[in-house]
Amino acid sequence: MAQGKHHHGGRYSAARIRKALLYFIVGRGAQAVTFLLLTLLLVRVLSAHDYGAYMAIWGMVELMVPLSSFGLLEASRRYLPMLAQTGSRQAVMPFVRGVVLVRLGLLLLWALGLALLWPQAMKFVGVEKGDLGEPLAAAGAIAVICSVPAFRFVSEMLESLLEQKWSQLLHAAMPIVRAAAVLGLLVLGELNLSMLLLFDAGIALLFMLASLIVLRGKVMEIPEGEPAPVDFREVFSFSWHMAGVNLLQATASIGALRLLVARFLGLEVAGMFAFIQQLLLMAGRYMPAQVLASVVRPVLAARHARGDHATVLGVLELLWKANLIMLVVWLAAVGVSGEALMAHASGGRFTDTGWIMFLMLLGLGATTQGQNVSLCMQLYGVTRELRTQSVLFLLVPVGVVLGSRWGLEGVAAGIAITHGFKNAFALWWLRRQGIHLAYDLRAMLRISISMAIAVLLATGLHTAFGPWIALSTLGVFTVGALYFCKPLRESEFIIMSNILKGRLSNWLRALVHIERVKA
Repeated sequence: MAQGKHHHGGRYSAARIRKALLYFIVGRGAQAVTFLLLTLLLVRVLSAHDYGAYMAIWGMVELMVPLSSFGLLEASRRYLPMLAQTGSRQAVMPFVRGVVLVRLGLLLLWALGLALLWPQAMKFVGVEKGDLGEPLAAAGAIAVICSVPAFRFVSEMLESLLEQKWSQLLHAAMPIVRAAAVLGLLVLGELNLSMLLLFDAGIALLFMLASLIVLRGKVMEIPEGEPAPVDFREVFSFSWHMAGVNLLQATASIGALRLLVARFLGLEVAGMFAFIQQLLLMAGRYMPAQVLASVVRPVLAARHARGDHATVLGVLELLWKANLIMLVVWLAAVGVSGEALMAHASGGRFTDTGWIMFLMLLGLGATTQGQNVSLCMQLYGVTRELRTQSVLFLLVPVGVVLGSRWGLEGVAAGIAITHGFKNAFALWWLRRQGIHLAYDLRAMLRISISMAIAVLLATGLHTAFGPWIALSTLGVFTVGALYFCKPLRESEFIIMSNILKGRLSNWLRALVHIERVKA
């Protein structure tokens, strides 16, 4: 038992968390750059129709991620850190082998189902038969749809072991290889949907195999020890409840929403919607709930298992506040120069997108806050109630369908309103169960007012000097607003200083609200 504690401290120690966080932030930065280059390349080299059809296929990829999970991803996130803290390979390997084989088997079944129903699926989305009707093109599309979720699943298992280095490296390299394939096809004059999807399929399968090899190597590095008793009934119950959550979440996933837009507003409008989605996804990667979730989740699972509830709730409250601060900053940037930057990024293809981006950002903020609430409910084992509440996800596609009468503005508004309602209900329910997340609304009011003033000042600069000067100035205003508003509480500073040492921790002291410290 002492050996298990030693290895637990080593695997989830503060020093290892800092190292994983560094790899994660650098990796996400590299991913953002490579993903942005790929997005800007595709929107320029494909026609509006082909771009819409291609993004519809990748919408099916995003839809397949929750649709094929059946609770296995969430079970891995919760139980793998608990097994890893024993420090025994015999405790970890059977679990890893079992969930990987089951997930790959489920994806193979989905691939078979898609192959049988491919014409009907394409007809629903609105993709013409000539685009992806050939057997080779259909095979490539189906391989992409099912192999990318497998790659992401194995990468998530690496992140649950705090093995961020290889996970982030593989994720950052994949867009580079895809972009190289696009350029190669363009030079050879063979760039079309069929060839593009075939290359995507080969690349996805290659990276899936690479991630499996890395995962096996990292598990084999764990010292041999005693096998840990695993309550498979508990794991199955957790996965079963989360399977219901996954299926309901799939109805509101970015892939499902993209396919609904293609169905009701056409492929070209869906291409515009997907392009904005892609850019906002890059922004969403830097929402704290996304940036820190892969590092924080296994640590919180281990802390919760030890009964350290104060730290668990404190971190969740801090993530909530940090999410909202980042959302306010992104909204300010879109309000100042979002429309001009969108037109420039798309090569002039997409214009008049200001309100659409603003509303979609609100939807992104509501979605990331919902992930924070879902994490809280998973940690506290109320997965049956989480499954029940996930019925509210069905409101999101209803909001999209109803909002489509008013174009993309109506779609974006429907997404934001329905996600916001779902989160408000979940927070109300948590309080009734005695799980109190003490949100710091005064700090958010201070930062919101400050950023509103900053937007007014920066908008004048945009009119006079253009978007880049305006956004640079807005960045300076944002730093000043954070300093003068001091959004951190003393308890939140203590949590962050336990992870961030040295000069960075001292800088954060300047953001602590004095009244909170005295109290």
